Amino acid sequence: STTDQLDSSFSARAMVDCALWRDWNGPDAALYLSATSGLPQYRNALERNFSGKSLQELQSAGLLSKGLSRAGIYDYAHHKRIVDVVADLSRRDPNELQLAFRDRLAETQLPSPRSSYTVTKQLTNHERQSTWRSSGGNTLASA
Repeated sequence: STTDQLDSSFSARAMVDCALWRDWNGPDAALYLSATSGLPQYRNALERNFSGKSLQELQSAGLLSKGLSRAGIYDYAHHKRIVDVVADLSRRDPNELQLAFRDRLAETQLPSPRSSYTVTKQLTNHERQSTWRSSGGNTLASA
């Protein structure tokens, strides 16, 4: 049936186990945090900089917000949302978190870290400017 196909497709995407969050690698931690916090724009930064173990260590030391800043996440309100999500991992029932994550993931439709998606790189302002350069080295600013 269509429902069985959707359930099977969904379960293949939602392989992040909330009960084992301390063992998550970067892609698993990033998928959970970006989906649950509603901040998918930070998925790449989270993936490169955090694992379940590092999140636990930073949280225990009271340094998670500093770690987020060092990862390039500077907005205080966004820090608070991510810090709250990590705190929930420590104190809430993993089954409850798993259900909430499944629902949130279905809403956001983020690809699983185990899927074959390609990450599209966001260009920085410098990179955007460099795309305007011709082979002769002229830029729009000097035109």
